[in-house]
Amino acid sequence: RAIFRQRARQSRGTVLVDVSGSMSLKPADLDRMLASTRAGLVVAIYSGKGDEGELRVVADGARRAADAQLKGVGSGNIVDLPALAWLARQPGPRLWVSDGGVTGKGDQPSRALKEQCFALCKRSRIRRVAKLDEVATFVGAAPSVARRRAAAPAGAKVDRETGGDGAEAEAL
Repeated sequence: RAIFRQRARQSRGTVLVDVSGSMSLKPADLDRMLASTRAGLVVAIYSGKGDEGELRVVADGARRAADAQLKGVGSGNIVDLPALAWLARQPGPRLWVSDGGVTGKGDQPSRALKEQCFALCKRSRIRRVAKLDEVATFVGAAPSVARRRAAAPAGAKVDRETGGDGAEAEAL
């Protein structure tokens, strides 16, 4: 006899990546991130030029955008606040991959805008990380990666792609 009425919905997590001039997302980086995190992760990118910007979802669960769609529309941030507002409405955990540089129209930095962005992050439990490699730590590793990490000796570094410790390559 079942003791639960409903299945628990597992949060899959959402990642927002700044792809302005100071940041980027290469296809191999996206593939590595998706392989090292649990299934169902949503990944979006954003950037802008002049007074306009764009946010684009590039991965949703098992679906991933074509390589050509991983480039931003410009070299500026422009839409940091609207992009973070979108992230605040998405399933958690929520991560913002960015160098923390915030700009608005004309790609101009503003102390007030930066304070608004960081206040929104705090209110909405959005964690900023500087590198894509940090994503799996906060949204959860894929089960196979987690098992390899648990089986590794204490202090050993486990490669996220191969699951090995690099010794195999050195032995060849």
